[in-house]
Amino acid sequence: MDSRLGVVATSQTAKIHRPVPATWPTTWNSTDSFAGLFRSLVEHQSDLVCLFEPDGLLRYVNQSYAAFHSRIAEDLMGTNFLELAPDGMKAIATAELAKTVAQISTTAEPLMVVIPMIDADGEERWFDWLTQPVFDDTGKLSVVASVGRDVTVHHRNRAKLQEMNFRLSESNRDLQDFAYVASHDLQEPLRKITAFSGRLESKLGPTLDDKNRDYLNRITGAAFRMQTLITDLLAVSRVATTGKALEPTMLSEVLVDVLSDLEVAIEKAGATIDVSMLPPVAADATQMRQLFQNLVGNALKFVDPETKPHIKISARAAHSSELPRILSGSTDQTFALISVSDNGIGIDDEHAEKIFTAFQRLHGRDEYDGSGIGLAVCKRIVDRHGGAIELAPSDTDSTGATFRLFLPCAKDELERAAKNL
Repeated sequence: MDSRLGVVATSQTAKIHRPVPATWPTTWNSTDSFAGLFRSLVEHQSDLVCLFEPDGLLRYVNQSYAAFHSRIAEDLMGTNFLELAPDGMKAIATAELAKTVAQISTTAEPLMVVIPMIDADGEERWFDWLTQPVFDDTGKLSVVASVGRDVTVHHRNRAKLQEMNFRLSESNRDLQDFAYVASHDLQEPLRKITAFSGRLESKLGPTLDDKNRDYLNRITGAAFRMQTLITDLLAVSRVATTGKALEPTMLSEVLVDVLSDLEVAIEKAGATIDVSMLPPVAADATQMRQLFQNLVGNALKFVDPETKPHIKISARAAHSSELPRILSGSTDQTFALISVSDNGIGIDDEHAEKIFTAFQRLHGRDEYDGSGIGLAVCKRIVDRHGGAIELAPSDTDSTGATFRLFLPCAKDELERAAKNL
């Protein structure tokens, strides 16, 4: 290979590395079509291109490099690029040059570095420099070929992302602090309200008239509901802060445990549950259990009193066209689509987003119990696993609701699960 490209040639016969002469012309023969083409490519390259000696003396710069410094290319050749650095950055540039030269001289390998530069307008810009050593026939570093790409936008975006991550970390810490306060300080007054209400009931119960007894019952009921809300809020906050590591998890086994826990409620409702083979996924088994317990529990709860619940749970590979918008960019990932359908009272499409918000109830407490936290917990769990959950659009030909879970899954595992349906 041409030594002007800055590589150490390899002998094809002896199979050893040997340095080859390397000289880079300051002018190219225009009659040489290849050289002319190569010169044109380099000259009109939007990236900054330069050749310099180990001490920083410039031997060649392209138009983009010269334009960055608002100089003429011919005027720059023969000067030291360290002189182009602002006074406040000369020491940094000198140290960076010495470090780069020492490394590429030792390794004879290209080096990628990201460094800031100040343009002619005084604006700081960041460049990703690919630096390639060129050796002479004695194996000594002769010149350095460098190509710099402006990555200022990427650098700034990364800085913003790091700042957002820091703020998110701070927010998570605040959430953990709140969880501690909620689980200790806020619940202590409620326990006292409940305890003293119980004492009043025991001491004055026989003497209370209906009106005062109603007041006491309201106090006790309000304290109990507040305690339930705090407990449920803690459940939401702990999804991200106390979750276990994601490990290979057999969802079918998780579902068997869930149905066993709900056995009494299933028998009481006279429910029928049809379950297909579910694929294994990388998951927190405890949270998957919580997820399915909420979904199946809701299917048992939100049903007409005269109707026996019929719940269907199935899984298949999700088509890319089916993925929710939040997952549309995950083109290299296969997702399992797990559907949980019921024949209950159903949910209007207009509430499809609202139901996943904490404490959003569609029915009064006198109709169905609960605090409206279950589906919010489900969403947090699925989000943590890199998936999504949604309410399928209503089907005019049937009643009930269908929740669709999209969970990352290996393609071969989905195929294996499908064969066992």
